[in-house]
Amino acid sequence: MATHDQPPAPPSFISHVDLDSSSDSKIASVSVYTGRAEITRVFKLSVKTGQNLVKVNGLPNVLEHDSIRVEGRGPATIHDVTVSQMPEPQKPEMSPALLGLWRRKNLLDKALERATKTRDSLDKYLSSLHVEHVKADELEKIVEACDANGEKLEEKILDLKTQIQVAEKEIQKQEASENGKSASEKDNSLQLRTRLSLGLFAKKESEVELVLIYAVLSASWTPVYDVRVDMQASDTPITLVYKAAITQNTAEDWQDVPLTLETATPTFQVGIPNLYPWTLFVQRPIATRSRKTRSAAPSAPAGGSYGMSLLGSNAISQTDSLRFRGADVSSKGNVSATFTVPGIITIPSDGTAHNVTVAELKLGATMSWVVVPKIDARARLSAKIKNASNYTLLSGVGSIYVDESFISKSSVPSVSPGESFDCALGLDPAIRVTYHPVSRKTSQTGFYSKSNVNSYSQRISISNTKSITITDLRIVDQIPVSADETI
Repeated sequence: MATHDQPPAPPSFISHVDLDSSSDSKIASVSVYTGRAEITRVFKLSVKTGQNLVKVNGLPNVLEHDSIRVEGRGPATIHDVTVSQMPEPQKPEMSPALLGLWRRKNLLDKALERATKTRDSLDKYLSSLHVEHVKADELEKIVEACDANGEKLEEKILDLKTQIQVAEKEIQKQEASENGKSASEKDNSLQLRTRLSLGLFAKKESEVELVLIYAVLSASWTPVYDVRVDMQASDTPITLVYKAAITQNTAEDWQDVPLTLETATPTFQVGIPNLYPWTLFVQRPIATRSRKTRSAAPSAPAGGSYGMSLLGSNAISQTDSLRFRGADVSSKGNVSATFTVPGIITIPSDGTAHNVTVAELKLGATMSWVVVPKIDARARLSAKIKNASNYTLLSGVGSIYVDESFISKSSVPSVSPGESFDCALGLDPAIRVTYHPVSRKTSQTGFYSKSNVNSYSQRISISNTKSITITDLRIVDQIPVSADETI
């Protein structure tokens, strides 16, 4: 019976593709949240028929591993996505020139150490001499010899220190030329040590496009505001410039990227809180031994309370000037919104806040003034502003300008579209309040038994030096409360 040998199976080859995230890809978009950012990178590469192992090197160390998503276009299938840390780079061997510089520096260090010890020994020898054991003429010679030797040693020590400084500079210069990187570049490369490995099975040799989406920490944006108030305007006296201060220190520079700002804040493990049984007990009085004490006369309670709020001020310019570039609300809802900044933005990885304008909003507001003249006769100005825009305002700090003059800083709370909020606008010097001294009148009542009656009155004068009429001014003062039936 004839047998036929089976042909051997073809060997299994894996094609390796190594990519660098900075040089082999382009950032397609960046979405910044309050505390993190989402990066979208696009890679274009060639794959061989069959199995391909693609390694993307140089991703930031602050990358969140669980956030990685890989998408693509082309005749290939993605599988086996893993994230790991790149091995530490091996220190290159020293060149002969660098070895010679280090040898020279070590010899100089040893020479400096010997010269220092010799000088110290000379000082100890002089301090150990006793006058009664040395003749006068010999003592003079010894001192002169030590002085001469000491001067030579000091000059030698100073010369050696200078040579060591020169040697250190030469070593730094030689290391920089051999490594080809500055200290800042080295530090930045150490923060880009994350590697992404994925398998690609291609039906044929072709070009494919990989889209890598991942989240990074050390990136955030915070809202800042310019609140400008025009006291002459009646319909929309408030111009609110909504800005975003973007900060990132991810070791990746965002160069010419489309940017979006997200107001959503991720939360984890937020469930419904549980209420546990609340038990009431009858508290039994504890018997104590009583003793007679002298009680002091009851003190009169403090007078009536009053309210006072510190308010800051705003200013708005009505001149024709450069307009701010605003962002579009690409999505909105009851929970969060997305602001798309028009054009392209560059945000370097330097940890510095970079301001971009989200929107310039014209808003209606109702102005009010509050004065507590007994404590402070200055008028506090505030505004109740309605957010009639489509923008969700996040909690932040606002710079207040009133009639084009910077007044103060105030806080802006979180406000959804359609809500109103109170904003302190600082002091208004145009409202002048005078708290006059208390006047007293004394009279007597009663026919048989006379009693004195003291009547007190308080006068408050208000002057409005503005060119407009104000309609909501509130004066807060105390009315005394009697703690005695005879008053």
